Amino acid sequence: MSKRPDRPDQAPETFILTDEDRVALFHHPPGRTREIVDVETQKHASAVKVCIGGRYFLATAGHFLRDARGHELEVVRRVDESPFPANYVNVCWHEDDSIDVGLVELCPGDAAAIEPFVDDRGILANWDQNREQNVLVVGFSQDTHVKVAPSVVVGAMVTFVNTTVMRSDWPAGHFEHEPTDGVDLFVGYDDETNQQMMGSGMEPIRAATGPQQTPNPMGMSGGGIWLPNYHRHPSSGLLQPNAQLLGLQVSFLPDRKLLRGVQIDCWLSLAEREYPDLAADVARLRARRLPGDTDSS
Repeated sequence: MSKRPDRPDQAPETFILTDEDRVALFHHPPGRTREIVDVETQKHASAVKVCIGGRYFLATAGHFLRDARGHELEVVRRVDESPFPANYVNVCWHEDDSIDVGLVELCPGDAAAIEPFVDDRGILANWDQNREQNVLVVGFSQDTHVKVAPSVVVGAMVTFVNTTVMRSDWPAGHFEHEPTDGVDLFVGYDDETNQQMMGSGMEPIRAATGPQQTPNPMGMSGGGIWLPNYHRHPSSGLLQPNAQLLGLQVSFLPDRKLLRGVQIDCWLSLAEREYPDLAADVARLRARRLPGDTDSS
């Protein structure tokens, strides 16, 4: 039997997972991730499905939505299905280009077709930038696109584990927008090495000679950066996968082998600005802490 952590907030490297545990954990964030397409330019991005206060959103990179302004968007449902038009209520992005987040509000009918969504338990708005932590990074790389019909090309989902970069080790210089406290998040990503990856079918993607080369992250912008975590079921007491969304990927720094992300709190600020009725929901999310962050012992 695998050893279980006494507290669900323990660092993921202390977990000793069974194969069943690992599949369940890796399945959680991909099930809440979709690919979106600008129909006019055929540019692709990743997006995280988020539900707050009864509203359904696609959280993604602001630069993708800004470039797609006025264009039709399509949501790719699964690798073996055709995209469908997003009947969206609203599309917006942060007015500050250095805070590269955006959102698409979906009609409830469209939302029902692509459940499940990240709920209140799946968002962690208070991330310590001085913390080095294993995270899951999920998105659709254009390197892994497959043709499912003569005119329909979709990406295969990529999931991998790597480590966040502590604030003291952040890169400096030669940025259009310098990294900012309370905004940025960096995760190691080497696109020139072979690395164990997870595909959309939750099985390792393998070449004939071993693990597949890490794909170019083009197309993964807007995908989530997740803290592997568990919560204890209130009635059974069993630990269940509950990865928590820390941020959204927005760019790749190839010379530094880093993915750059924006913390999910910045996305919450955008949602609160556009939807004042969500202020109480956002405040509640910001007040949440991992249990270990509030213990005095």
